[in-house]
Amino acid sequence: MKKRGGSLENNMVFYIVVIIAFFNIVAFLTVRDWNSIAFFVLALVIANAFKINPILSLVIAIISANVFRASKSLQEGLKNKKHKPPKHVKPHLKKNDNPDPLPKEPKSSAKNAASTSIDSTTLEGLTSTANGLMERQDKLHDLAGQLGPLMTQASKMLKQLPEGFLQNAFQNKK
Repeated sequence: MKKRGGSLENNMVFYIVVIIAFFNIVAFLTVRDWNSIAFFVLALVIANAFKINPILSLVIAIISANVFRASKSLQEGLKNKKHKPPKHVKPHLKKNDNPDPLPKEPKSSAKNAASTSIDSTTLEGLTSTANGLMERQDKLHDLAGQLGPLMTQASKMLKQLPEGFLQNAFQNKK
């Protein structure tokens, strides 16, 4: 019987599919998506168990892992399945209950201004992140307003300096 020599038998096609599979694994590793990597390996093992061509086994593993990853991103991000009352409804408090269980944030610090630790995958997280950013923008606007008089004072002082004083100060003297 004659060998067909199709694209599933070609070594070049095999190497290209191996490179694509490698880059898929690297992409999953960079985002630390261990479930997709496990699914890729599982699909590859199952495809090899059916004695399918190695090229076809890799293609099945690549496609199934990417479909698995895409289907995960389409799921809703609800993590807590307990029913929460709407925000406008206040729960009944006992005498010793703290009405505000969240800790107060410090007024301002470099660490607080640089990072946000809110889960931005939910609608509530996005809303609170946006509110936090708006508060920071307002604070920056206030600081810029406070710097206005300081800048006018500095410009008045610079005008009082003798002509060419700054140019002479910054020249490289040998």
